[in-house]
Amino acid sequence: MIRYWVAGFGLLDWKGAIFRGTDPYTYRFNIFPFEGARNTPWGRVAGEIQLSWTPEGKLTTGTWRVLPLCIQGQELGCTTLNTSFAVSMITPVFGGVEQHDNSDYDRTVIGFGETGPEPAVTVDFEKMLSKTTWNTPPF
Repeated sequence: MIRYWVAGFGLLDWKGAIFRGTDPYTYRFNIFPFEGARNTPWGRVAGEIQLSWTPEGKLTTGTWRVLPLCIQGQELGCTTLNTSFAVSMITPVFGGVEQHDNSDYDRTVIGFGETGPEPAVTVDFEKMLSKTTWNTPPF
C-alpha cells in the first residue's frame, strides 16, 4: 500500500499508475495528488522501483526513488510537482480489519525536499510481505 503526504496539507487523495520499465526488474510509477473536492491533480510525482528476486520468483529486496523535476520541454521520466512531499510504502491492508498493525515493519519513505529528490530507499519485500501469500511464487 502506498500513502502520500504533502507538506502543509497532510494526507491527500491520489490517483496513480504502476507500469513496467524497459528492464523486467524495473517498474515506474506516477502519482497524481489532489484534494477531494477540487478533483484536479496538483502535478505528477514520477518514480522508479527496482526489484530483486530469487530464481524461484520470490521477491527479496528493492529500491525506490522519486525521479527529478522535469526540465523545460521534458514530459516523461520526471516529476512535475515542485513542493515538499513524502510517499510511503507500508505492509498490505486487508478487508475487514478496522486497524492496521504496521508495528513490526518500518515503512519505507521516499520524498522530495527543498533541494530536490531524496536518495533512493531500500525496501525489504520479504519482511513486508511475510504475513501474506503475495510473495509465494505460483509454481
